[in-house]
Amino acid sequence: VQTSLYSMDAKIHDSITQQVGSFEKTKSGILKLLENDIPLQISCPLLKQNVNSYMDVVKWGKKHDVNVGADYVIIGQYNCDTQNLQNRLSLEDISEILKQRTITDPQYLNKITADAEKKEKMRPGDFVCSVCNSSICIAENGNVYPCAGWQGFVVGNIVESSLYNIWNYSKKIQYLRNLKRKDFPKCLQCPDNQFCTMCMVRNANENPAGNPLEVNEFFCNIAKMNRELAINGTAEI
Repeated sequence: VQTSLYSMDAKIHDSITQQVGSFEKTKSGILKLLENDIPLQISCPLLKQNVNSYMDVVKWGKKHDVNVGADYVIIGQYNCDTQNLQNRLSLEDISEILKQRTITDPQYLNKITADAEKKEKMRPGDFVCSVCNSSICIAENGNVYPCAGWQGFVVGNIVESSLYNIWNYSKKIQYLRNLKRKDFPKCLQCPDNQFCTMCMVRNANENPAGNPLEVNEFFCNIAKMNRELAINGTAEI
């Protein structure tokens, strides 16, 4: 089970969920899951509202032997409405978060360096990611879309056609499947690409036209910070 807990301060958590009392309900639910030995992971997206209190969630998770994923990677909404990004951390904030992680997690630098070394050098003919190559998503209304965050790019509907036909014959799927890393020449040449995960939905959701080929430079800057952190021990913007 994965659930979101934004802060150990009820006011902050409830302000994010916009549901009064959601903190107590979420905390109670987590404890009940633990009492019944049900595997659990806590997700704690980092926003402007909880940037100064998220570590309390991490500490609370450790106390109860629960993994807490504190993620600063907030993307635009699937309908290309970027209003939610007003809550996203600035690059300055993320730089401070990364520096903090080198202090709270002594192995962090080793981890990002090891992850970068595991990544093979980008080849122009490689497919971009798993979407429509080895994975797909289906909504409760039957809509089929490339990945969890890309619900605005509907590639078919299983009420109207079989998943087999959609997977093999959808023109939108064929378009995504035929995209290769060569279609992102800037990424191929980028010195920070081993510290980055190419993600078309991050591009599409923040582009007014929903264009997955328009590189989202916000995440390019984060990749640069991680590279500088691994090499120099600092994450300057």
